[in-house]
Amino acid sequence: PKSKWFAYEAVDFSTNGQALSHLFGAEVQASYQLDKAHRILSLDCDFLGAELESYRLIRGYAKGRKPSKDSMNRLYAVESLMTITGGNADHRLRVRPTDVVRVAAQVGAAVLELLEESGELATILKGLATGSPANATWVAACAKDLVAQKGRSVVLAGYAQPLAVHLIAHALNHS
Repeated sequence: PKSKWFAYEAVDFSTNGQALSHLFGAEVQASYQLDKAHRILSLDCDFLGAELESYRLIRGYAKGRKPSKDSMNRLYAVESLMTITGGNADHRLRVRPTDVVRVAAQVGAAVLELLEESGELATILKGLATGSPANATWVAACAKDLVAQKGRSVVLAGYAQPLAVHLIAHALNHS
């Protein structure tokens, strides 16, 4: 009865959970259904390689990738190093690790603009996007594609990304 359970992970996967706890005020876990996603934006998230639950995400991604379907999913990847996910991306943007947050904010601001949502979040995202190295055409095409598939798009943030990137990803998923 006095035994205790301890777990050690060499990689810290807790940032996504911290973002969700911050947003919902309780400890919750996201469960992404990539088999139902028509558009996927990966923010330095190697979900086909080294992310948590990659076995489930790979299966879901592959189900949505069949060309026999009416609409094969499309993958946008923003990353600093070449990953398995980036190698499979339809549209890949390579940036420095510190610039992922700026690109995420730039895409978020573009999505909110397309949805005609203004307010404090839009202002914050525009401020965070300052100095983004991303090509405006790439960002506009990505945002337009995500909005066109509203309700069937998902944004994933990698475990190594800071809390801000995870919060932006969840805000985009909510939008």
